[in-house]
Amino acid sequence: RLTGVSKSFLGTNALQDITCTSTTTCWAVGASGTIIKTTNGGTNWSAQTSGTANALNSIACPSSSVCWAVKTAYEVLATPLTYAVVTYLKRREGMDAYDLGTNFNPFRLAG
Repeated sequence: RLTGVSKSFLGTNALQDITCTSTTTCWAVGASGTIIKTTNGGTNWSAQTSGTANALNSIACPSSSVCWAVKTAYEVLATPLTYAVVTYLKRREGMDAYDLGTNFNPFRLAG
């Protein structure tokens, strides 16, 4: 439970994750791009700008001034695995289809 975070401060934005870089500095993330930070052990919390209205589900902070908020943690973990599976399947099928001869430039002139 986060102390010092009033319901009126958060509105309807539920918190999903919290991380602390010290005994006094913590960050929390949640619904609607909510990011809040305390520098006094949770007595007071201040809203931070996230730049998104999407839910933030996880946060990691290697220092008190650098944090990464993740919308969906499984996307971060699944992307390399997805590429590995696709590469394996393409090699096994002996097919590697790319659009090598296609010009995707939307500004080209028809000739």
